[in-house]
Amino acid sequence: MAAARPPANDTKARAQQLTERDRRHTLFDLITKSEDQLKAAAGKILDVRRQIQLARTMISRNPTLGECTPLSIVNGILQATQLGLELDGIIGHAYLVPFKNHGRYEAQCLPGYRGYILLMHRSGRVQGIHMDVVRMGDRFAWQKGTSKFLHHRPLDTGRGELTHAYAVVHYRGGGNDFEVLPRERVEALRARSPAWRWAEANGRPDTPWHTDEEVMWKKSAVRQLAKIVPLSPQAQHAALLEDYHDAGLSVDLFAGASSDDVIVTEVDAGGEKPASKSDQLASDLGGEKPPPPTDAAREPGAEG
Repeated sequence: MAAARPPANDTKARAQQLTERDRRHTLFDLITKSEDQLKAAAGKILDVRRQIQLARTMISRNPTLGECTPLSIVNGILQATQLGLELDGIIGHAYLVPFKNHGRYEAQCLPGYRGYILLMHRSGRVQGIHMDVVRMGDRFAWQKGTSKFLHHRPLDTGRGELTHAYAVVHYRGGGNDFEVLPRERVEALRARSPAWRWAEANGRPDTPWHTDEEVMWKKSAVRQLAKIVPLSPQAQHAALLEDYHDAGLSVDLFAGASSDDVIVTEVDAGGEKPASKSDQLASDLGGEKPPPPTDAAREPGAEG
């Protein structure tokens, strides 16, 4: 009696699993080959081998990242490494986030709010940072100018909806700065997020703006605070990454490059991108430059 053939669906599923595994192994090989570039970017701040392992873990836990173009993955790791931020999804210093750009997935490095805080502390001028949200029923008053102040007394119970977010920095030697975001401003920042817009348009309320709203309010305040605190060039780059991302721009921030080497291109623009450091990296690693984009659709493929 002839052996029963496995169902066609099972055969197709196994073939797909093999393809995904091969693609992931190829990606991991490319990441490993970039170790020299990562070491040049990391200096003495990060353990490069740990960073590579963290990136591999993040990719393994998020199947969509495995579908991203290899160069965008490597570029995202380089960005995080140059900033001195570990790609640890638990600590939350920085993340690789997949987005769908012109029909293909690309990864971008996005700092977490703890990453912003770490970079501000590294400036050597910051003693402490505090952030919080204000809800209906709280006692909250603030004023800017020459007699600035910020007072917040949260209600013990029965607090209502979110009304404000704020972040305060205390400097070494005295003095402080703070940033207050009322609801209208937070919602305006949220509306700039491609991930949130795509989730709203497609009925998929699964972005951090939906699942961790309070955290995202706090991050928005810290992100705005980072723009007024004296920062190192690396911290300034971190703040710019999300601005470029929200504006629909692709950032090629090659590790070890100066600020003059940051290349920003419109991800929705058709045609060839200008020659970039990542293209040079692809050549060095024996990879191929991906084909230019052909359509204008841009939508996040996962949380961002």
